[in-house]
Amino acid sequence: MEQVKETLAAEQTNEGAIQNGQANYNTAGQKTNSRTFNPDSTFMIPEDLKSRPQWILWQYKQRPGESKPDKVPATQDGRNLTEYTEGNGHMAFQDAVKAYQSSRTASGIGFVVMPSDGVIGIDMDNCLNPETGEVADWASQHVEALNTYTEISPSGTGLRSFVSGEIKPGHMSKEGNREIYTQGRFLTITGMVYGEGCTKLPERREAVSQYLEAMRVDREAKKGATGTNDNSGTANGGQIVDGNRDVALTSLAGTLRRQGFKENEIEAALQEINRSRCQPPLDSAQVSKIARSVGRYDAANDFTDMATNDDPFDLEAAKVGDLLDTDPPERRWLVSDRLPLGIVGLLAAAGGTGKSMATLQLAVSVCTGLDWLEMPIGESGPVLMFSAEDDREELHRRLKAVVAMYGDTVDPFESAAFLPHKAAIAERLHIFDRVGMDNRLTAKINGELHRTAFARRVIEVAGQVPDCKLIVLDPLARFDGGEPNDNSDTTRLIECAEEIRKATGATVLLPHHVNKASLKDNASGMEAVRGGSALSDGSRWVGLLSTMRADTAEKEYGLDPEEAGKLVRFTTPKANYSAPWEGVWLRRVTGGALVPTIVEKADSKPERKSEERYTSFLLVAKELIRKKAKEGEYLNVTKLRNYGGQEGIFGMGVGSVKTCIHRALEEGELFKRDDGTLRLF
Repeated sequence: MEQVKETLAAEQTNEGAIQNGQANYNTAGQKTNSRTFNPDSTFMIPEDLKSRPQWILWQYKQRPGESKPDKVPATQDGRNLTEYTEGNGHMAFQDAVKAYQSSRTASGIGFVVMPSDGVIGIDMDNCLNPETGEVADWASQHVEALNTYTEISPSGTGLRSFVSGEIKPGHMSKEGNREIYTQGRFLTITGMVYGEGCTKLPERREAVSQYLEAMRVDREAKKGATGTNDNSGTANGGQIVDGNRDVALTSLAGTLRRQGFKENEIEAALQEINRSRCQPPLDSAQVSKIARSVGRYDAANDFTDMATNDDPFDLEAAKVGDLLDTDPPERRWLVSDRLPLGIVGLLAAAGGTGKSMATLQLAVSVCTGLDWLEMPIGESGPVLMFSAEDDREELHRRLKAVVAMYGDTVDPFESAAFLPHKAAIAERLHIFDRVGMDNRLTAKINGELHRTAFARRVIEVAGQVPDCKLIVLDPLARFDGGEPNDNSDTTRLIECAEEIRKATGATVLLPHHVNKASLKDNASGMEAVRGGSALSDGSRWVGLLSTMRADTAEKEYGLDPEEAGKLVRFTTPKANYSAPWEGVWLRRVTGGALVPTIVEKADSKPERKSEERYTSFLLVAKELIRKKAKEGEYLNVTKLRNYGGQEGIFGMGVGSVKTCIHRALEEGELFKRDDGTLRLF
């Protein structure tokens, strides 16, 4: 408690210096010129947050008729910042701090939680007395269970905690004084640490589950008290309060869409509800965005692109007579005899293994027709890559390394030889920078998983590229709006990818991560793929990349453990349409490109010891036979064997000497005359 009072006092002093003594942490609300972040506290904020380039500025804005100002994402010069949930205006942490310090209008800095980011933000409102430092019991229990980085909110009356992890989509985000967010939200950061702090965010699954359960219990209790089953305010015409506006309007939009309303009709309804019942109203652009996003979903659970006159259950069309009297078409290959054309495939690996580089190399090979990892390309053509993790700048660096490697492969001494291939890459390779944007193929509305418009957008752009051969969605996690471990959700996700491949005829490749257990086993198969088994079961092809383990390098291959990090094993544990394949070793070269290499297993230790013993025997035995012959004595097998034993000159037992003699005779190192004596020739 004393620590809390000291923290508040110190922050008020620091902020007072910034705002001419007008620091403002009070229970009644903030002034619009309040400054809430102290740059001197940056060292207290976890690196897990500071290392992510998704920071923005925000400011208090007073709305007419409201006693409490709203927290609004803003630019450095005080303008409203829109589409921040899609990456607009994001900065690195240090850049955000500098922008805050130089801005005359910013009230603070904020961290934007993004889909599949692995960060969970937890708010406990109205739980802290800024005068006494006392924390309400309900909040204190959560803080103790979470045991993570926790700080005091800008108002001085709440607490905010951060942990790592993921929550199943569709969870409630606000109930009473409790809030929890994993996406679509910015969270203010003050640096006013409550407790000890930490540098790395822990994963607290049980504590997060308890927090969600407490929210559920509060909601059920409220339902019982009010006699209603709708807490959003949309069912009974009540007010929709700050923190619940996005959820309530999105839920209503989903209901209207499934009832057959069109996008413009949904937007008109949402704008009216926003104006009359949201307190305070959302920005009209945000309401339009909700309507536009939900309006793209298929209505009434119709998730297909079938024309109205199609009949998928036409018995005549389903008969197989035409199949019996004709030859089936030959299978088409993207990579000859390895990766089929027109299927959905996974390329799984741990982070940093090189799956994105291998994928980029495949894209270049498909564009040019040059071999991929020394495997011939079956059909070349255009490629579409949707990169949701690496931006265009990073891909520029990687592409330069890949092109340089391919150029050396074509002709290391004549750069002009590669020019036709370079022209093909420029014409055929299309890379879409989707970092920080909503790329979900599926999304949950009211607890139900629906297809979004993203798959159709991919199909539409692919239709503008004649004979597209390869479409890459990298990484898969950024395109998944369901629960990764739910087989039903992952099946719907694969169906979206199948929709794309069926409409385009291209191979749809989904780079993905492996689970942690597989990192301990280089021999892992399909079970290494992270998520539900339906993911790998539904894919027609699964490729795995795994870095050689340091202990394996030394024990099995006789390599320096430091060399292991440069070697990657590529296998295909699932290849429905090709013959079994033992895989290939790859080596990282300058720039990170992967090239095939030969890695031979070293002899086992017993075998090495046996070879060393035999070599030593030959040296001693030949010298002994030569010496005795000069003295007029010729040794036979029995006499030579007697030099064995502990006291013998060979340093090995009599049985081992006998074995070495027989091997030497078989290999022609020693010769046995008719009289039984041993000679060197």
